[in-house]
Amino acid sequence: MKAAFSLLEIIIGILIIGLVSSFAIPNLLDSKDYASATTLKRDILSIVSSAQTYKLQNSDFSNIEEAIEINENIWTQDDTTLSDNSKCLKLELSLPDSIEMISNESTTEVCDKLYKTIFKEDETSKTFIL
Repeated sequence: MKAAFSLLEIIIGILIIGLVSSFAIPNLLDSKDYASATTLKRDILSIVSSAQTYKLQNSDFSNIEEAIEINENIWTQDDTTLSDNSKCLKLELSLPDSIEMISNESTTEVCDKLYKTIFKEDETSKTFIL
């Protein structure tokens, strides 16, 4: 009866663990970027939906700030512009008709993943009609 593993069995085990981890670790590192991109996409859809609902209930956009609640850790708001802190895009509130989404020329991983889900390759702006 054998009392321990041979050197060959240990080496094969280490190789298998290394092979599995070489596939798993890059996917785990990308998950933070995908989560940030998904959060931005969800926020954009929420902002557009809130503005559309506000437009249906009210005839003007005099108090649009009441309708749009933004996460201040992710978004900054100037008069009619919402910009995300990762500098991927900005939302122009072209009131009273539309919200225009404009991509910045940023090349971070979060931006790349966001652009792949929202923008087509030849499109640099997208307008939501209210």
